[in-house]
Amino acid sequence: MTSRVSPAERASILEGLESADEEMRRMSVEQLVLLPEDEAIPRLVDRLGDEGWRVRKAAVEGLVSSRGDASVQEHLIRALADVPVLIGGSTHAGEEEALLDALSGAEKAGHGCALVLAPRRIERAEELARLCQSRHRRVHRRSLLGGRHLAPGEVLILDTLGELAALYATASIAFVGGTFVPVGGHNLVEPVHTGCPVLFGPRFENVRKVVEILEVGGAGRCVATPAELTRAVVESFEDPEACRLRGELGRETLEVHRGSVDRTHRMIEDLMERSARPSPTPLLASAAPPEEAAPTPPRGAAG
Repeated sequence: MTSRVSPAERASILEGLESADEEMRRMSVEQLVLLPEDEAIPRLVDRLGDEGWRVRKAAVEGLVSSRGDASVQEHLIRALADVPVLIGGSTHAGEEEALLDALSGAEKAGHGCALVLAPRRIERAEELARLCQSRHRRVHRRSLLGGRHLAPGEVLILDTLGELAALYATASIAFVGGTFVPVGGHNLVEPVHTGCPVLFGPRFENVRKVVEILEVGGAGRCVATPAELTRAVVESFEDPEACRLRGELGRETLEVHRGSVDRTHRMIEDLMERSARPSPTPLLASAAPPEEAAPTPPRGAAG
């Protein structure tokens, strides 16, 4: 992208991005490609979280048309832009099996989609590739994706850092991990901020406040079992417009509660960071300085 606009035209584009009218924002997003790349790319990425799905779609198309190295890579966006997507974010062992079952359930109900698995620990990528292959799934690793396009039924394993938030903007529905296992839940705000409704299991102790906010408008839904996860995914694909509206309502709800959610999110991240640090080896005997022994009285001293 190179600048092909006058200062007045640039000001008009930026003003349009802040318009309350969705169509005006969409048109302004389409015109961002006329700005210098180092300015256009961050603004396109920001619009992946717009409340209007047409605006988000225009942002995806703008990123696809770019040739720069941005935080959202062209090939990744291109690979996911044309296929319905179910994302499992920050998943742990056992949760990926449930998501693969949900993918199969959606297919049996007549809904073709792709599955993206973003494990909490990317070093599990090889393990997940073997799991998917054991289910007779064609699997791609993000780091080796190249220019391939995902097809319905295929699985993408996100073995890179920093791309999950943008991927949520391409998803129809997301499941956030750490909620079917005794972890307490991970970041539920990230997908909903992009307008993507979110599913989670019953272990959400760490994100209880966020869950209360999201459940009010239906953007967040607790699924008690893997079987219930499958049913929820199928329902989402059967009525994509209702699913989209739940995502939009969730995003609006987050805006209303932004201060509270931001504080909760910072607390969660701090907790996760501290819990991930290796605990120091306990030194029970030397945890406190030993009491000094009473001095031995000199031999022959009077009692």
